[in-house]
Amino acid sequence: MERSPFEINLHYLSMAELYAFKDDYPGYEDTVLKMFALKDEFVFEDEILKNHGKQTMQEVEEENDVRYVEVGEREREGKPVRVWIDTWADQIIMPGELAHGIFFTYKIRHLDLTDLDAFLDFHLEKYYADDFTKFSRFLTLTIRKHARRLLQGEHVLTIQEWIKQKQDEQSSEQQEKTVRLKGRPQRNGDDKITVLNQEQTVLLIHYLKKAKVFFQDDYLTNKQAGQAFHILTGYSADSLRQKLANHELNQINSKKNLVDLKNLFVNIMNLISNDLNEKK
Repeated sequence: MERSPFEINLHYLSMAELYAFKDDYPGYEDTVLKMFALKDEFVFEDEILKNHGKQTMQEVEEENDVRYVEVGEREREGKPVRVWIDTWADQIIMPGELAHGIFFTYKIRHLDLTDLDAFLDFHLEKYYADDFTKFSRFLTLTIRKHARRLLQGEHVLTIQEWIKQKQDEQSSEQQEKTVRLKGRPQRNGDDKITVLNQEQTVLLIHYLKKAKVFFQDDYLTNKQAGQAFHILTGYSADSLRQKLANHELNQINSKKNLVDLKNLFVNIMNLISNDLNEKK
């Protein structure tokens, strides 16, 4: 599966830092080394030689002069073996990992300003489950801690504008929701107001997307689908969105839910058949 260019991939980030900010690279490399040291993550020398098809580390370093840093020896099967840190490892740095904030900032400074909104949208949805409050707080603290040293003023301004725009959108959505749902009953997961309960409604969305009745994931996010079916059913948009995540779908894909959903489609087919017969 092809990775998004908005992921924080250490391999490409290290490459970009070396070529775009060569004078600052020692400081960046030190950050990478500290991260791996804190995680106690390293590569045995023989594994490096095997991966590169070389006999000695000198040969490896001739082709990868800034990639590997020796950090001593570790015992393996009762014998000491030299170990190295791979500062260009093909590794995605995600929220919750050590030093995520500073690598997030390093990533930003390689982005064109026109891509910054899409980058922030990507991380908000993928890694923060559209929890804007949590993500905006992370952005604020990250800017406060790292922006002065690593970012241009234009990047900071663009991030602040994005936060303000999202706040305005949330306020507008809440006002529309209040007007739209005035007088409608508060839903719970299995209140029988509509034929399908909340879990079965999520499965309906899933299978309609799979059957290409709706846009696919590139054009229809879980958040958008949740908002649409919130209007149609009254179920919580956030609950629908959360249950559309793959791990949640696996949990609600029970035999009972599938049977009830199938019965709904059988009923729909009968309704269509009755109308079709009248056309003869």
